[in-house]
Amino acid sequence: MSAYTGSQAYASRRVFQRLGQMLETLAFTFDVPIWILDKDGHILDKCLPEETACEFVHAYERGLIGCHEFHRDCMEELTTFREPVVKNCYLGLGKILCPIRIENALIGAIGVYPFFMAAYSPDEEQRLTDTAASLGVQRSTEFDDALKRVRVLDPLELQKLVRFLSGLCEEIASSSFELADTVSQLVATYDELTLLYKMSQLVGMEMAVDNICDHILQEVEQMLSPRHAFIMLVDETRHSLVTRQAVGENPQAFKRLQLDIGEGAIGEAARTGEAFILNQLDKDPAQHRLRGESLLSLVVAPMRIQDRIIGVIVAADHREQQQFVANDLKFLQALAGPTAISLEHARLSEERIRMERELAWSSIAFAAAHKLGNALFGLEGYLRRLPEILRETPDDIESLQQALESARHTMNNMKRTIQEFKDFARADELRRSPLDLNRLLHRLVVPLTESGSRWSVAESYQWDLSTLMADEDRLEQIFGELVENATHAMPDGGTLSVSTSWAHPDLLIASGLPRDTKAVCIRISDTGAGIPEENKGRIFDSFFTTRGTGTGLGLAIVRKYVELHGGRISENGTPGEGAAFSICLPLLS
Repeated sequence: MSAYTGSQAYASRRVFQRLGQMLETLAFTFDVPIWILDKDGHILDKCLPEETACEFVHAYERGLIGCHEFHRDCMEELTTFREPVVKNCYLGLGKILCPIRIENALIGAIGVYPFFMAAYSPDEEQRLTDTAASLGVQRSTEFDDALKRVRVLDPLELQKLVRFLSGLCEEIASSSFELADTVSQLVATYDELTLLYKMSQLVGMEMAVDNICDHILQEVEQMLSPRHAFIMLVDETRHSLVTRQAVGENPQAFKRLQLDIGEGAIGEAARTGEAFILNQLDKDPAQHRLRGESLLSLVVAPMRIQDRIIGVIVAADHREQQQFVANDLKFLQALAGPTAISLEHARLSEERIRMERELAWSSIAFAAAHKLGNALFGLEGYLRRLPEILRETPDDIESLQQALESARHTMNNMKRTIQEFKDFARADELRRSPLDLNRLLHRLVVPLTESGSRWSVAESYQWDLSTLMADEDRLEQIFGELVENATHAMPDGGTLSVSTSWAHPDLLIASGLPRDTKAVCIRISDTGAGIPEENKGRIFDSFFTTRGTGTGLGLAIVRKYVELHGGRISENGTPGEGAAFSICLPLLS
């Protein structure tokens, strides 16, 4: 969980690697068998200078009660005592273990048999018998051949060997830990810079609160590997903390967690704004509320906007061996600042959107009431005339037809108004499918090319356009609205121009899209009066219209549909020469 633990693990691997590289040299220099053991007594590596020594060692270790148990007992003893230990020593035969420590933590040992191989003297039969007896084995030809040349190191030589190995272990461990600590600091710095970069991107993105929480908790899981991680936000109306998002084991239990401000360790962090680590959580309210989910360790970092606490980030665990350390707290604190800014930005955006929607719907309701009220008033007038016509001039069929036609026209206007409001309300829905853009545009303008039409059409299409993934109904509404507006702008006839092309970088930048976006540009223009300069900034606003009829929602809906496709629309015609609309739509595979 911590940088220190990572440094120690790296240093341990490097110590064993360097000792392994030196093992053969040490064994042959001192002419003794040498082992390397890990902290649990397992043999990691060994070197025996002669084959006969190997035979003797095997015979010797068969006399021990479980070689691994023997090594494990030695390591337990080394954990308590800092000096080398000698085990099962008899007639100078035994195993000497020199501890290997990193920052006072035992990571292993070097084991040495303090004997060497020398010439055999026939008058040493008694030594062979005594040695076999001390080992608890029967003498045999194999045993005698292995033991005949074994000689115990001189005590002074043995002392020098032990001192040398102890010093070597200390030097290698110290240098390895310094290197590992440096590497760990570099890695931690890199991780911190990477985190700051990710957080800076997050702050600048338009994201929902839940999406931000998901991103942050993924970072916590990746860096700390806790059993549980969750984000709680302050509910100011209830003066409490409520879980907004949770990951890990049984996240649903944590999503239901709610605490009063100041209640328990987590609630206290929200009250004081102090970050902390707690590795012995006992009878905390959070444990009671979770009902069955035990928590032993916590690391909590409050999220602050100026002097206001908006929530907390929490990592928790129930494993005794997985305790949090200072670097874990530092990591959460580094996350908390950018997360608070991102969440506050998202909250303000959601609040702004909510207010804009309320304002828009208020305007819609007012406009709908006004439009439909006027239409109903007119319809009522036409319907009131029908009884009068039938009573006073029952044979005046022409007047009756005019009244009915006026009523029908008013009803159609009402239906069109209602449909426009419905389209505006549903402007957030898309159903994408493969679409041939050129064919759709051609189909929409074909009626204007029929015989007797007042308008002429100029078409120019990019022949190699890729298939566009888009909502065909929505695009038909977009282009249909622009074509209809163009014909209204040319009541006495004129030319409608429709073209498609690949969007070049300058157009993309002008449209507010990245310059490397692969997009198609659709241009629809007319030769009407154009749009006055003072109206250009308002034509896409809801309810703005310069015509006596209509709701003023047509171009507002067009812009919403274009932006819903990830595109941009602009008007860049010249007043007096005609209107010209350009649409950039990114291609989606």
